[in-house]
Amino acid sequence: MDLNKIYNDRIFCHWYNDKVPERAIIDQVAKNLYKTPSKNGWYNWRCKILKNDDAELKDKIYKLSFRQRHFGTEANAIAQMREKLDSGLRPVGPYNTQLLAPYLLIFTNHDPRKRQPKVDDIEIGMAVWNAITTAVSLGLATSLCDCFYRERLEELLKLKKGTFKMILSLGYADKLKDVSLQDTEVTCPVTALPTYNKKPIYQRPKDLVSYLST
Repeated sequence: MDLNKIYNDRIFCHWYNDKVPERAIIDQVAKNLYKTPSKNGWYNWRCKILKNDDAELKDKIYKLSFRQRHFGTEANAIAQMREKLDSGLRPVGPYNTQLLAPYLLIFTNHDPRKRQPKVDDIEIGMAVWNAITTAVSLGLATSLCDCFYRERLEELLKLKKGTFKMILSLGYADKLKDVSLQDTEVTCPVTALPTYNKKPIYQRPKDLVSYLST
Protein backbone atom coordinates (compact mmCIF):
# COMPACT_ATOMS: atom_id res chain seq x y z
CA MET A 1 0.00 0.00 0.00
CA ASP A 2 1.66 3.21 -1.23
CA LEU A 3 0.23 5.91 1.02
CA ASN A 4 1.53 8.76 -1.14
CA LYS A 5 -0.30 7.32 -4.15
CA ILE A 6 -3.47 6.90 -2.08
CA TYR A 7 -3.31 10.51 -0.90
CA ASN A 8 -2.90 11.69 -4.50
CA ASP A 9 -5.60 9.40 -5.93
CA ARG A 10 -8.30 10.04 -3.35
CA ILE A 11 -11.20 12.26 -4.39
CA PHE A 12 -14.56 13.15 -2.92
CA CYS A 13 -16.76 11.38 -5.45
CA HIS A 14 -20.27 12.72 -6.13
CA TRP A 15 -21.26 10.28 -8.89
CA TYR A 16 -20.73 6.52 -9.03
CA ASN A 17 -21.24 4.22 -12.00
CA ASP A 18 -23.26 1.00 -11.91
CA LYS A 19 -20.32 -1.33 -11.36
CA VAL A 20 -20.65 -3.05 -7.98
CA PRO A 21 -17.42 -3.77 -6.06
CA GLU A 22 -16.73 -7.42 -5.38
CA ARG A 23 -17.67 -8.54 -1.90
CA ALA A 24 -14.05 -9.52 -1.19
CA ILE A 25 -13.04 -5.87 -1.60
CA ILE A 26 -15.75 -4.69 0.81
CA ASP A 27 -14.73 -7.41 3.27
CA GLN A 28 -11.14 -6.19 3.21
CA VAL A 29 -12.29 -2.64 3.92
CA ALA A 30 -14.38 -3.95 6.83
CA LYS A 31 -11.48 -5.94 8.29
CA ASN A 32 -9.25 -2.89 8.33
CA LEU A 33 -11.93 -0.86 10.11
CA TYR A 34 -11.45 -2.80 13.31
CA LYS A 35 -7.68 -2.59 13.13
CA THR A 36 -8.15 1.03 14.15
CA PRO A 37 -6.70 1.84 17.59
CA SER A 38 -9.28 2.30 20.34
CA LYS A 39 -8.97 3.74 23.85
CA ASN A 40 -8.96 0.77 26.26
CA GLY A 41 -10.19 -1.41 23.39
CA TRP A 42 -13.76 -0.14 23.89
CA TYR A 43 -14.68 0.41 20.24
CA ASN A 44 -17.78 2.36 21.22
CA TRP A 45 -18.84 2.60 17.61
CA ARG A 46 -20.27 0.30 14.98
CA CYS A 47 -20.36 0.18 11.19
CA LYS A 48 -23.39 -1.13 9.31
CA ILE A 49 -22.44 -2.23 5.78
CA LEU A 50 -25.33 -1.71 3.39
CA LYS A 51 -25.32 -3.05 -0.15
CA ASN A 52 -27.30 -0.25 -1.70
CA ASP A 53 -29.29 -2.34 -4.19
CA ASP A 54 -32.79 -1.96 -2.78
CA ALA A 55 -34.27 0.74 -5.02
CA GLU A 56 -36.96 1.77 -2.55
CA LEU A 57 -34.58 2.00 0.40
CA LYS A 58 -31.98 3.84 -1.69
CA ASP A 59 -34.62 6.37 -2.69
CA LYS A 60 -35.66 6.95 0.93
CA ILE A 61 -32.09 7.39 2.20
CA TYR A 62 -31.30 9.78 -0.62
CA LYS A 63 -34.36 11.93 -0.02
CA LEU A 64 -33.50 12.28 3.67
CA SER A 65 -30.21 13.92 2.75
CA PHE A 66 -30.00 17.63 2.22
CA ARG A 67 -27.75 20.61 2.75
CA GLN A 68 -29.49 22.67 5.38
CA ARG A 69 -27.77 25.93 4.47
CA HIS A 70 -29.67 26.04 1.17
CA PHE A 71 -32.99 26.27 3.01
CA GLY A 72 -32.12 29.14 5.33
CA THR A 73 -33.96 31.95 3.54
CA GLU A 74 -37.30 31.49 5.28
CA ALA A 75 -38.15 31.66 8.98
CA ASN A 76 -37.82 28.31 10.73
CA ALA A 77 -36.59 26.86 7.43
CA ILE A 78 -35.36 23.54 8.81
CA ALA A 79 -38.57 22.90 10.77
CA GLN A 80 -40.68 23.70 7.72
CA MET A 81 -38.54 21.49 5.51
CA ARG A 82 -38.94 18.59 7.92
CA GLU A 83 -42.70 19.11 7.93
CA LYS A 84 -42.63 18.79 4.15
CA LEU A 85 -40.63 15.58 4.38
CA ASP A 86 -42.98 14.17 7.01
CA SER A 87 -45.96 14.90 4.76
CA GLY A 88 -44.31 13.20 1.79
CA LEU A 89 -43.39 16.38 -0.07
CA ARG A 90 -39.93 16.83 -1.52
CA PRO A 91 -38.22 20.14 -0.79
CA VAL A 92 -36.58 21.68 -3.83
CA GLY A 93 -32.84 21.81 -3.33
CA PRO A 94 -29.60 19.88 -3.70
CA TYR A 95 -29.41 16.36 -2.36
CA ASN A 96 -26.26 14.31 -1.87
CA THR A 97 -25.82 12.15 -4.96
CA GLN A 98 -22.97 10.18 -3.39
CA LEU A 99 -25.67 8.27 -1.48
CA LEU A 100 -26.55 6.50 -4.74
CA ALA A 101 -23.26 4.56 -4.46
CA PRO A 102 -23.42 0.74 -4.55
CA TYR A 103 -22.22 0.42 -0.93
CA LEU A 104 -22.85 2.59 2.11
CA LEU A 105 -20.93 2.22 5.38
CA ILE A 106 -23.09 3.67 8.15
CA PHE A 107 -21.20 4.71 11.27
CA THR A 108 -22.89 4.98 14.65
CA ASN A 109 -22.08 5.17 18.33
CA HIS A 110 -22.62 1.78 19.92
CA ASP A 111 -23.82 2.65 23.41
CA PRO A 112 -24.92 6.28 23.93
CA ARG A 113 -24.78 5.78 27.72
CA LYS A 114 -21.03 5.20 27.52
CA ARG A 115 -20.31 8.05 25.14
CA GLN A 116 -17.15 10.05 25.43
CA PRO A 117 -17.79 12.44 22.52
CA LYS A 118 -14.19 13.62 22.21
CA VAL A 119 -12.86 10.05 22.18
CA ASP A 120 -15.66 8.48 20.15
CA ASP A 121 -15.59 11.10 17.41
CA ILE A 122 -11.82 10.83 17.03
CA GLU A 123 -11.99 7.03 16.89
CA ILE A 124 -14.76 7.06 14.29
CA GLY A 125 -12.73 9.52 12.22
CA MET A 126 -9.71 7.23 12.44
CA ALA A 127 -11.82 4.23 11.42
CA VAL A 128 -13.30 6.11 8.48
CA TRP A 129 -9.82 7.08 7.33
CA ASN A 130 -8.71 3.44 7.56
CA ALA A 131 -11.69 2.51 5.40
CA ILE A 132 -10.93 5.26 2.89
CA THR A 133 -7.24 4.38 2.51
CA THR A 134 -8.05 0.69 2.11
CA ALA A 135 -10.81 1.38 -0.41
CA VAL A 136 -8.68 3.73 -2.52
CA SER A 137 -5.79 1.24 -2.47
CA LEU A 138 -8.21 -1.32 -3.94
CA GLY A 139 -9.36 1.01 -6.72
CA LEU A 140 -12.54 2.41 -5.22
CA ALA A 141 -13.76 5.99 -4.95
CA THR A 142 -15.15 7.31 -1.67
CA SER A 143 -17.20 10.15 -0.22
CA LEU A 144 -18.74 11.17 3.09
CA CYS A 145 -22.13 12.51 4.13
CA ASP A 146 -23.70 13.53 7.42
CA CYS A 147 -26.35 15.99 6.18
CA PHE A 148 -29.51 14.14 7.09
CA TYR A 149 -32.86 14.35 8.76
CA ARG A 150 -31.26 12.20 11.46
CA GLU A 151 -34.31 11.06 13.39
CA ARG A 152 -35.98 9.78 10.25
CA LEU A 153 -32.78 8.14 9.03
CA GLU A 154 -32.27 6.30 12.33
CA GLU A 155 -35.85 5.08 12.18
CA LEU A 156 -35.51 3.98 8.56
CA LEU A 157 -32.25 2.06 9.15
CA LYS A 158 -33.33 0.72 12.56
CA LEU A 159 -30.48 2.46 14.37
CA LYS A 160 -30.44 3.29 18.07
CA LYS A 161 -31.86 6.75 18.65
CA GLY A 162 -29.24 9.47 18.76
CA THR A 163 -26.37 7.27 17.55
CA PHE A 164 -25.98 8.14 13.85
CA LYS A 165 -22.67 9.81 12.92
CA MET A 166 -21.97 9.64 9.17
CA ILE A 167 -22.11 7.57 5.99
CA LEU A 168 -19.12 6.59 3.87
CA SER A 169 -19.99 5.79 0.24
CA LEU A 170 -17.96 3.26 -1.75
CA GLY A 171 -17.94 2.42 -5.45
CA TYR A 172 -16.39 3.29 -8.79
CA ALA A 173 -16.44 6.90 -9.99
CA ASP A 174 -18.60 7.78 -12.98
CA LYS A 175 -16.19 10.04 -14.84
CA LEU A 176 -18.78 10.97 -17.46
CA LYS A 177 -20.62 13.02 -14.84
CA ASP A 178 -17.65 15.09 -13.73
CA VAL A 179 -19.46 18.34 -14.45
CA SER A 180 -18.93 21.99 -13.65
CA LEU A 181 -21.33 24.74 -12.70
CA GLN A 182 -20.57 26.82 -15.76
CA ASP A 183 -21.31 24.49 -18.65
CA THR A 184 -23.23 21.37 -17.65
CA GLU A 185 -26.05 20.14 -15.50
CA VAL A 186 -26.93 16.55 -14.61
CA THR A 187 -30.46 15.39 -13.85
CA CYS A 188 -30.70 13.55 -10.56
CA PRO A 189 -31.97 10.00 -11.31
CA VAL A 190 -34.19 9.97 -8.21
CA THR A 191 -35.63 13.46 -7.86
CA ALA A 192 -35.51 14.34 -11.58
CA LEU A 193 -34.12 17.75 -10.58
CA PRO A 194 -31.01 19.34 -12.12
CA THR A 195 -27.84 19.00 -10.08
CA TYR A 196 -24.95 21.39 -10.61
CA ASN A 197 -21.28 21.56 -9.72
CA LYS A 198 -20.94 17.88 -8.86
CA LYS A 199 -17.45 17.13 -10.07
CA PRO A 200 -15.01 15.21 -7.84
CA ILE A 201 -13.47 17.36 -5.15
CA TYR A 202 -9.74 17.14 -4.61
CA GLN A 203 -9.74 18.25 -1.00
CA ARG A 204 -6.36 19.85 -0.55
CA PRO A 205 -5.36 23.33 0.63
CA LYS A 206 -4.31 25.62 -2.20
CA ASP A 207 -1.43 26.95 -0.14
CA LEU A 208 -0.18 24.07 1.99
CA VAL A 209 2.59 26.14 3.57
CA SER A 210 0.08 28.40 5.32
CA TYR A 211 -1.37 25.37 7.13
CA LEU A 212 1.96 24.27 8.57
CA SER A 213 4.27 25.69 11.19
CA THR A 214 7.80 24.82 12.25
